[in-house]
Amino acid sequence: VIAVFLVGAVYAFRVGRRALAMISIAVVTALGFQAAWYGFGHAIDNVDKVAKLASALDAGGVPKTAHVYWADRRPDARLSFYFNRRSEHMVDPEEIVTKGILDRRADKHLLERMAIERALEYLRGRETIYLLMRRKSYDRLGESLLQTSSILGTVSMEEVPSKDDWLIVTNAKHVTGVESWNTAELETAASK
Repeated sequence: VIAVFLVGAVYAFRVGRRALAMISIAVVTALGFQAAWYGFGHAIDNVDKVAKLASALDAGGVPKTAHVYWADRRPDARLSFYFNRRSEHMVDPEEIVTKGILDRRADKHLLERMAIERALEYLRGRETIYLLMRRKSYDRLGESLLQTSSILGTVSMEEVPSKDDWLIVTNAKHVTGVESWNTAELETAASK
C-alpha cells in the first residue's frame, strides 16, 4: 500500500499535479509511521522491567543521587528518561577504545575482566555504590563479590529465577534494615 502511494506521488509530481503529490507523500508518511509503530512499537515501548528496577531502587532506599553502575551491559536510558534515575557505565567507552578493545565480540573476555576489576574496585571503596548486573554475571563472580557486597534486590519478569534477572548489588553497610558486612573491613578492624 505504501509503495502504491509512493509511486502515485512520483507520477503525480511528474505530470505537474504537485498538490496531489504532496498529499500522497503525507499519506505515505502517516502509513509508514503507523506500520512501524504497530509493528515494532511494543519492543520500543516496553518499560516494564525498567519500571520494576526503579521500584526496587526506591524500595531499597537508594537515593536518587546515588552512583548506580551497569556492571555487565550498557546503561539503559529508559531508567533516566522515565524514572529520573541516573546510571553510568562501569567502564567508559573512551577507556575501552584506549585499551585497544575495538571488537566487543573478539575481545569479550578482556572487556569482561576490565568490568570485573572495576566492579571489585568500586565495591571495596569507601563510597556507597550500587551495581546492576545480570544473575549469570553475579553467579560467575561468586566469592569475590560475596566478600564486599550484598544483594539489595532482584528484578525479574518471570516467576522462576532466570539467568537474565537483574540484581542490585551494593557495598552499603545496612541494606533495608538487614545488616550487611564487608568482611575485608571487619578483618582490618579486628587486626588493629
